[in-house]
Amino acid sequence: VDKLSIQGIRSYGPQDKQIIEFFKPLTLILGANGSGKTTVIECLRMMSTGQLPPYASRGSSFIYDPKVSKETEVKAQIRLRFQSVNGKKYTATRSFQLSNKKGDKQEYKATEANIVDDASKESMSHRCADMDTLVPMLLGVSPAILENVIFCHQEDSNWVLGEPKVLKDKFDAIFASTRYSKALDAIRKQTNEQKISIKQAEGDERELAAYKEQWRKLRLDKEGAEEQRKDLNDKLQKQKKEIDDIAKQVRVCRDAVKRFDETSDDRKGTIVQIGMLESQKRGLADIISEEYEEGVVELEVLSNKIMDNIRNIERDKKKLEENVHLKEREVESEDIKVNSLRGAENLLRVENIDFRAKLKSRADLVSSLCSKYQMKPGLAEELMSASQTKFLAEFNALKKKKEDDLQRLRDSHREKLDELSKRIHEISTEQASVLKDIETKEKDIDSARKDIRDLQLEIESIKASDDDLARVKVECDNIQHELDHQQSSDGDESKRATLNLEVESMELERTGKRDELKCLSSALEKILLREEKSKEFEALKQEIESRIDKERSNLIQTLQFLPSLDSLANELSKCIDSCSKEERQTATRVEQAKTDLARPNALKTKFTAELEHISKRLADEKCKLQELVQQSPDIGNIQVEFRSLKLAVQASEEQLQEELKLDACMEHIADMMDQYRHKAESKSCCPLCERPFTGGPPELNAFLDKLKARKSNYPQDRRQNLESVHKLRMKIKNLQEAVDVENKVTELSNRKHEIEDQIAMTECEASELDLKLKKYIDEHSASTKALSEAKRLENVVGGHDLVTLHKLRKHLDELKSETLGTDADHSDRAKLEADIDSLESQLSFKRKEIQLLTDNIDAQKLKNEKLVAALYGLREKHSKISTDLKSKRDKLQQLEQSNENFRQLHLWLQELKGKKVPLELESAKTRTERDSFQRSQKADETKFQQSMMEIIADHAQVETLEKDVRSYLEQGKEAKLKEREKELEVAMKRLQDLKTELDQLRKKSAETVDKEANLSLSLRGLNDNIELKRTEAKIYNLRRHIEELDDEVSNLPPEHELRAELRELDQSFMEKRSQMDKNSGALGKIEETILKYKADLDQDKYKNIDERHKLKHIELHALRAANKDLERYYQALDKALMRFHEMKMEEINKTIKEYWQTTYKGQDIETIEIKADAESNANRRSHNYRLVMRHRNQAELDMRGRCSAGQKVLASLVVRLALADTFCNHCGILALDEPTSNLDHHNIEGFTEALATLVQERGSRSGFQLIIISHDDEFIQELARLANAPSFYRVSKDVGTLTSRISVHDVNRFD
Repeated sequence: VDKLSIQGIRSYGPQDKQIIEFFKPLTLILGANGSGKTTVIECLRMMSTGQLPPYASRGSSFIYDPKVSKETEVKAQIRLRFQSVNGKKYTATRSFQLSNKKGDKQEYKATEANIVDDASKESMSHRCADMDTLVPMLLGVSPAILENVIFCHQEDSNWVLGEPKVLKDKFDAIFASTRYSKALDAIRKQTNEQKISIKQAEGDERELAAYKEQWRKLRLDKEGAEEQRKDLNDKLQKQKKEIDDIAKQVRVCRDAVKRFDETSDDRKGTIVQIGMLESQKRGLADIISEEYEEGVVELEVLSNKIMDNIRNIERDKKKLEENVHLKEREVESEDIKVNSLRGAENLLRVENIDFRAKLKSRADLVSSLCSKYQMKPGLAEELMSASQTKFLAEFNALKKKKEDDLQRLRDSHREKLDELSKRIHEISTEQASVLKDIETKEKDIDSARKDIRDLQLEIESIKASDDDLARVKVECDNIQHELDHQQSSDGDESKRATLNLEVESMELERTGKRDELKCLSSALEKILLREEKSKEFEALKQEIESRIDKERSNLIQTLQFLPSLDSLANELSKCIDSCSKEERQTATRVEQAKTDLARPNALKTKFTAELEHISKRLADEKCKLQELVQQSPDIGNIQVEFRSLKLAVQASEEQLQEELKLDACMEHIADMMDQYRHKAESKSCCPLCERPFTGGPPELNAFLDKLKARKSNYPQDRRQNLESVHKLRMKIKNLQEAVDVENKVTELSNRKHEIEDQIAMTECEASELDLKLKKYIDEHSASTKALSEAKRLENVVGGHDLVTLHKLRKHLDELKSETLGTDADHSDRAKLEADIDSLESQLSFKRKEIQLLTDNIDAQKLKNEKLVAALYGLREKHSKISTDLKSKRDKLQQLEQSNENFRQLHLWLQELKGKKVPLELESAKTRTERDSFQRSQKADETKFQQSMMEIIADHAQVETLEKDVRSYLEQGKEAKLKEREKELEVAMKRLQDLKTELDQLRKKSAETVDKEANLSLSLRGLNDNIELKRTEAKIYNLRRHIEELDDEVSNLPPEHELRAELRELDQSFMEKRSQMDKNSGALGKIEETILKYKADLDQDKYKNIDERHKLKHIELHALRAANKDLERYYQALDKALMRFHEMKMEEINKTIKEYWQTTYKGQDIETIEIKADAESNANRRSHNYRLVMRHRNQAELDMRGRCSAGQKVLASLVVRLALADTFCNHCGILALDEPTSNLDHHNIEGFTEALATLVQERGSRSGFQLIIISHDDEFIQELARLANAPSFYRVSKDVGTLTSRISVHDVNRFD
């Protein structure tokens, strides 16, 4: 660093600048506490890293306070001139602003930041973030070294002995471990991706190998099929050759047979022709009246002469016919003209007659209308001469008046009709209400009828009756009687029978007595129990009713009504079940809403993380784009000029193409100029326009000299053009890189906007779901409250007591039914007990005898078991029938109640129907009145409309007649009639003349026809003679031909031999052809198979399968090799990083040991060093750092927490010096702020000597620069003496303004 300017920072005033120029190799700054010494370090740190000092209150305490200067705003500036690694000098400037706001608040702003190249005066950056990265890059050190080593703040000077996490973070930043860790992570990520690609490639390779094997099999099958096709083709060729040979023989034989048949057919045909000619000859002989002796030639000559005469006659006849035809056409045309004129005349005459009739009709009509509608009588006087305009106007006025009267009539009718319709609507509404009530009652009646029908069906379904009950009882008695009879009659011995009878009788009697006693006791107990339960029931009922009275309003609010005491428990139970169900449903909805709300929250978290990641990437890409702009300043100008890098690339490429075209042209300029020179010398003219050189040799020489000069300049022009091409290519390359980065920035910006939109959508969705959740929570709270209220009411009213009350009622009813008609007292019970005792005493005498007969009785019981079982079954049936009869009686009661309800509904329905009838009568009356009015209205309107229609019809009739009369007069048809009469007379005369001429032409034509007919008769006789002579000649020739055919047939083989040979050849041909067809069919199938194979082989999966498999195999091997290389690179980089870390740590600890042993004067600590404990995890290695001290007894202890304040300061200084020696090869700057703090005199001396030695050893280096800031005069004076420093800076406070001042002083004048 060369020079630092401070203005408006900390205690440095905003009005004047304080400048300090740093010396080499040592700059000493001395000042009292609070004078502003540390501000120098803070300014250097701010300029190099952009970091504010600790506890700077976000920058507000870093700027001179406006309150001190009594201003609302203070502007501050720091300027630093420094030399970069490459030797260039730059001036960096940072500007700040601190403003006072309302409420004792201050606002800090970093307003400007730029770097200027002192040589070119070109500004490199205008952004703080760019400057924070650019200055460390120009100085050749990382921001971590600048912040923690070179310009370390006094507050952070002891960071070496700080928390382990802080120490680890700072050393990681110094070693740039994060960057290398990211590189390792990137390699590991790429390796994992490569492994995935390898797995995919292996799968693809296996699939392609399978396809290749299938392709190979298909190809082999296709080749086999093609070989079969080749064999079949050979067979077919051979068979085809054999068939062709047979076919030739067949053709020869068939030709012979054909000639034989043709000769035979020809002979037969010739004979037939001779017969026909003979017949023709006889016919001709019969019709010829005169036979000529001349030959055919003479007759033909004579025939030709007659033909010429006939042709001449025909020509004359044709001419006459044409003349006749023309004349007929003239006559026809004239006749048509006459007819047309006659028709036109007739038409005009008819129109004239019609015109006269219409005039008369109009006059009659107008007269009748004037009298009919009582119009003015003078209107009819102008009928025959002029139009009826005046009459029509009067008639239109009459028509308009009638229309107005009709409209008024309709309006009055409509008002009356609306009033009646309104009354009908009111009646209809009331009637609809009654009908609706009737419909409701009818539905209730249908429902009651259905209930009655259901009860009747249920009653009918109960088949039990009193007769069934009596029958079952009779059956029980019969079985019992049978059982008794068996018991009494079973046994052979009389004694056993007698004993059995006695025992049975006594037992029965005893049982009867006991049953009677039991029944009597039970009846007494039930009576007592009924009285007791009745009292309990009444007490419980009163208690429950009192509770119900207290909670009556709550019960009505909860249940919406107050049920009876019997149904209260059931209604409360239903209410609790309903509330419980609703509470569970609302709870489910709440949980579902919470789950739904968690999803957008998770999405929001995910999108937020992605947005942070994309924002970071976007910042990185923008920094990269800025670096490209800084590296290529032309890019910024191009962006301004073209407004788009893509357009700039396109323009540069077009310019490059133009330069390349120019270079291609320049490549052949020398040859072209030589050709021009030769042409100019040989022809003495311009080689382009071929203009002769009129100036002679001087002009030619001047032209040649000009060509020579241009040719001599060609190499230099070519080099300049190539340099331009090279520059354009480099420019396009840089622009393309900038375009790629710009595209990435655009893509990331778009993605950022998309994610922000998605975050907004998820927030909106989350807010909606949150409202929904709150709604569901409120519903759940309401349902929970309702459930609690229902349960409370159940507890208060006593749900269990209600159930108990119901059970007591039911029990009382049962006890009443059981004790109904029962009379019992205690005397009867005593008597029965005495009788039972007597029976018991009698039975005691019989017991021994009964014991003897027990076995026999048991046997008898076994026999009677079936009867007993049957008896039990009948008793169960008896019980079931009794139950069914009871249910039937209940159903009958319900049926009676339903019938009563049904009758009541019928009464209500009849009452409603009674209301319906008057309404219907009133509605019918009103409708009748409306219909009557409508009919009268319609009659009036119809009558009026008829009158109106008559007027309209009369008006239309008059207008029609008027229109026809006016049209006839306007067309002037009277004059046209006279013209047509004259034209018709002329045409009739012309028609008569043409007919006379036509008759004369027809007469001449008839004479010509007669002459032609006579010549035709002569020609016909002559032609018949010629035909006769020709027929005779044909007959002669045909007979000669028959003789020739007979000679030809005699030379052929016999016909049967030829036909037998032909049949054999045909059979052989068919056999060969059948074999050939079979082979052709087999060949067709093989062709289809080959086509199928070809189609299969033409599938996309088999196209270039060999090459594809080969490429995929190569790709797989390449991926595996690349993956191995990546793993080797990862291991090599990891080892290199570890080795680099170990080497640097060894170097640092070695330097620490040297400085420590030089500076520390104590005897307890031999040396200190930094321990880097390596730890490994699944992804990468990392280090934990700690500063340890080694005692004289070689014991190694952590310094943190075990050293004094002076040892701490000295250790921190030694470590910073060691780090500066190790990492600041390109930037030897080191600033020490208050290095002697907490050091004793001996350690200060040792530290001073170490610094002096450091300055002497490294002072000769160009980049070394040590800045010492201290308040210790002796330390500064001693260090200046040992290091031979000529001067030092003193920082002090101005007494008047209390601002810091920097002044330089000579060391020799130290005071």
